[in-house]
Amino acid sequence: MNQKIQESAANARVLTDSASAKDDSSSGWDLPEDPMEECLHGQDAPCSCACPFSLDVRDFVERVRRGMARSAYRKFRDAVLFPEIVLRLCPAPCRVSCAQRASMNPLDIPGLEKAAAAETRDHRPARYNMPLSEKTVAILGGGLQGLACARKLADKGYRVSMFESGQEICPGLEQYLPREAFEEELRLQFQYARVSFSFGADYQSIPPEKYSAVFLTEPCPAYPDLPHVFSASSSRHPVLDIANGIRMSEQISWYLKTGSMPEAAAESTGSAWEDAVSGCSRQESSGSDVPAPLLSAEEAKDEAARCTKCDCDVCLKDCIMLRQFGKTVQDLSLGVKRSVDLLTHAQSRECMRQINGCNYCGLCEEICPKHLKIGRFLYRAKTELFEQGILSPAQQDFWMRDMAFADEEVSYTYYPAGKNCRYIFFPGCQLGGSDPRYVTMTYRKLLENDGTTTLLLRCCGAPALWAANQALFRKKQEKITRVWEESGHPVFVLACPSCYRIFRTFLPAIPVRMYFEMPGFAVITAPFPEAAVFDPCSSRKYPDIQNAVRRTVTEAGITLSELKFSGKTAQCCSYGGHTYTVAPNIANAQAQEQAELSPLPYIVYCVNCRDIFASRGKDVRHLLDLILGINPDFREAPTVSGRRENRRLLREELQRKFPAEAPVLERSAMLPLHISSEISSYMNEHLILEEDISRTIQTAEEDSSYIYSPESGHRFAHLQIAYITYWVEYLRNDDNSFTVLNTYSHRMSIGLSQSESVNRKPY
Repeated sequence: MNQKIQESAANARVLTDSASAKDDSSSGWDLPEDPMEECLHGQDAPCSCACPFSLDVRDFVERVRRGMARSAYRKFRDAVLFPEIVLRLCPAPCRVSCAQRASMNPLDIPGLEKAAAAETRDHRPARYNMPLSEKTVAILGGGLQGLACARKLADKGYRVSMFESGQEICPGLEQYLPREAFEEELRLQFQYARVSFSFGADYQSIPPEKYSAVFLTEPCPAYPDLPHVFSASSSRHPVLDIANGIRMSEQISWYLKTGSMPEAAAESTGSAWEDAVSGCSRQESSGSDVPAPLLSAEEAKDEAARCTKCDCDVCLKDCIMLRQFGKTVQDLSLGVKRSVDLLTHAQSRECMRQINGCNYCGLCEEICPKHLKIGRFLYRAKTELFEQGILSPAQQDFWMRDMAFADEEVSYTYYPAGKNCRYIFFPGCQLGGSDPRYVTMTYRKLLENDGTTTLLLRCCGAPALWAANQALFRKKQEKITRVWEESGHPVFVLACPSCYRIFRTFLPAIPVRMYFEMPGFAVITAPFPEAAVFDPCSSRKYPDIQNAVRRTVTEAGITLSELKFSGKTAQCCSYGGHTYTVAPNIANAQAQEQAELSPLPYIVYCVNCRDIFASRGKDVRHLLDLILGINPDFREAPTVSGRRENRRLLREELQRKFPAEAPVLERSAMLPLHISSEISSYMNEHLILEEDISRTIQTAEEDSSYIYSPESGHRFAHLQIAYITYWVEYLRNDDNSFTVLNTYSHRMSIGLSQSESVNRKPY
């Protein structure tokens, strides 16, 4: 990332997922570095990492699965050099490290290797017609380590001479295998190797200066310490000797080519190897070392088909945003950095839709084995782009105007007994938009519990946070903090999980509770005997809240089934982050997938989840429906205009029932409009409000700025409101009402007039 993004990281405050308020406040959203470096996707599988030969097990198993046994055997043979010895002696750390070991049924990789060998008639090594090099190598010690090094170097064309102080090759290997067995294997695998062997050799009499490189496989204290002399001690196991000999051949080859010493390669002696060796020892000591029956060709293919490939792709499978864009974390990271580091006003930017399309739900952190914070990384880039002035304000226009509507036009504060109180009910800005009774009836219950409970109706600032407008978000937090301080530091009673997360993260000094944790909030109606609780993504780190919901519901006799994604792995319903305006395909796919997680009806405690699922026909009830005894049947989701109207109705009702020292809401004059259900559906889909259509027509009629079609009698008008231009095709009726025939919106400016430019102002 460039310098500017590093500076913005220090100042940005974004969502955190700590379970405690103290942890939340200390870290904020700490904006991590590039996640690409630690991503496991595309890296070697655990079985390959455990293999001392670094065999590409995924490729080997895939060849077996496809019936390519001979090809699989050749791959195995080329990796281990002496396949018969390895097949009989390797303790199979690959099987110990298999991801399916947790289910007590790891893949039988040794069985596949033996089956591939059994299916292959020709076990001879590959023949390399390399021209002989002038460079020579002496290998002192005739054990498996030296033999493996000699074979590899001879295959590359080097002139190799092996010296053994004894009279036999591989002294001591008889304790593992019969001599005739391993000597036959060595003869087979060395039949094409141009290597000279000398037995009964005196190592001290071998002049090192005669050779381009010397490899000591046995300790030779008096041997000269020269740059071209390599040494390695024998390992604890014959298989490791072979593997280490191969690695030494690579180091020697590098030296012969470059004249420089390479970095030493580490031995593959990790925990998987130790577990495998100890397992073999236990098995042998118990006398149960009867070899397993050889797999047939069909059995081998079936066994290979069980391989899960172990390429970590959990985020690609479970994160709908990554899946829809088809981006790996590596691709995403590179694209994000290019987007941020390009010239400020570059027209083409990679990953802009991904940066803006993430809903920052935090699922990636939970499911990733490395707990990579991909969403936070994207938010970091978004913060940088916002500070550069790159982000299009039109993408957040609807939500930012909606937040202004919540905090200005329909905000409300009611102190029933003065400003000093024990509780403040903070329902959030969207609860009353779905059903005004959610707020009024809940507040009535809270007042019954404590008559001093204050009502504060406004937005917590989440839209500003999701838009990366940190300054505006802080202003929203400061306003809430002032009310809390002026009220004597009461407990905030919340009804929105997103508000709960915001308070726990950014306002940790303020004590908070959800309404269903208060006395008197038991379920009084059970609309169905069995259901599933859909946890909102904002509840992910708060199991106490999730469990409280389940207790409240089950006490009413409803049997609950858990969804595939719930609790810590709760997925976003699609509302979070305002993904919809940037990537509607992702938002729609996400909403549909979540609605189809179970055929059972859902019980939700986030009103946005309720309306998202209801809009897709899912049988869903908000927890307040069950507690308040309302909406027993399925209720359609209100349109975006309907939610606005509900919030106006809520404020008007609050003004009547709980009169406060606040101005009476004066509605803006709305023209009488006739809008068909088809056009209304289109407007809802494209976030076009009826009041914006009314305002566009009214301005055009007052200024006579519409375009008139004599043939059809239709009128055409446009108006820019904030950052969006609205177009309407309409008819003026004889009764001075208006029939909307067509409408759409876009982000372009059309020759701003003075009256139009006034509408374009900061939020």
